[in-house]
Amino acid sequence: MAIAKEIALWLITLLLAFVFLAHGLNKFPANGRWAHDFAQWHFPVWFRLLIGVIEIAAALLLLWPRTASIGAAMIVVVMLGGMATRIWWGHPKETFHEAIPLALAVIIGIGRRTRRLRFTAAAALMLAPLAFGADIPPARIDMIGAEIYSIDQSHSHIGFAIDFLGLSTVHGAFNDYTATILYDEAHPERSSATIIIDVVSIDTGSQFRDRDLKSAKFFDVEKFPEMRFQSTRVEAKGNNHFLVHGNLTIKDVTKEIVIPMTRTITRRPDAAWGNIRIGGNGGLLIHRKEFHVDGGESFNMLTDDVNIELEVLGNRFNYDKWNFTSKEKPSIGEALFKTAQEQDGAAAAAQLRAAKASEYTLEPGQVGIAVNRLMQRRKVADALEILKVAAELWPNEPGFHARAGEAYATLGKRDDAVREYEKALSLYPRGTEAMEMLRRIRS
Repeated sequence: MAIAKEIALWLITLLLAFVFLAHGLNKFPANGRWAHDFAQWHFPVWFRLLIGVIEIAAALLLLWPRTASIGAAMIVVVMLGGMATRIWWGHPKETFHEAIPLALAVIIGIGRRTRRLRFTAAAALMLAPLAFGADIPPARIDMIGAEIYSIDQSHSHIGFAIDFLGLSTVHGAFNDYTATILYDEAHPERSSATIIIDVVSIDTGSQFRDRDLKSAKFFDVEKFPEMRFQSTRVEAKGNNHFLVHGNLTIKDVTKEIVIPMTRTITRRPDAAWGNIRIGGNGGLLIHRKEFHVDGGESFNMLTDDVNIELEVLGNRFNYDKWNFTSKEKPSIGEALFKTAQEQDGAAAAAQLRAAKASEYTLEPGQVGIAVNRLMQRRKVADALEILKVAAELWPNEPGFHARAGEAYATLGKRDDAVREYEKALSLYPRGTEAMEMLRRIRS
């Protein structure tokens, strides 16, 4: 009877282990199954804590001969699941975190009657939960230890307020800008940002006032069409409060400023699309005349002090929610993604090179969705194979070079990453992502 129970226990263990490994090695294919949905944006904290509790419980079961097999089986399943997860994130070399506890569990399963062995293994397995702290988010770039975020303009605000004759406050905002944040969730003080604001997008609620502000007397948008801010360092002040140091350029003047910021949203997926979000707000006081935004004597009714108001919602798209366009013809992006999943990136790249417009919807945007989906799954090398061909077919698309730069940086290839981002910046000089990545990689 005891032998039958032992055999049943290990058959169940092997079955569960097979399920974990099958999903991990197949990168949790996007077929609506629970594993893909659950692991898409990394295991939540509560689940990792649960795994830690299970490991400790298993270690305790190893202390008694009668329950040692159950504890060993639990460790085998959990560790194989952890190994599969690391493979899914594209870090197979890190599976040694689970390999050692796995080996201990197998040894105990075989020699559970040896007391010293059981106690030694149980003590070692008590430390196993620490291995889960090293998991890497799917969008983290290994070379710089950060993630690339754009700003969600629809839900962010870059505004200002200025006193008018001591009678009222004039409020305004800039509606068009491009920005990139390199964000490190574990160490926010290592984050950085670049933002370029289109001054012509100024909006104070009065077209006559806006016309005056755009004129040569104030911003002179014909000569100075943009403002620019680039951080130099982030100083942590405790409890999600930071001082962001950087250089602000308005017109022909660049001055160092310090922006007090409060982190309001830590890294999390939103409930609607699964986009990864971060957020913060802050502001500062500047003196407009220091930046040659004067207006002359006719505008002395405005104070020199200007309050800058910032509310930032950072965004990383969940490309699983982006649709491939296939009306009369199949989307080349959908075909490439399927080939890369079922075979590899080299096969998908060959498919793209041989594709004809008569057979597919052959658009760079469709290829971009496929590439970003692969990058999202940490299939970085496969995405890079496609990007090499895409850059040949659409040489003037800066986005392909930017994604190639990110891929090379993730793979630790510094020179290749610099080359691709330099190309992206030459094609699109206002590319804040290329600016940010180049200065981080070079430093």
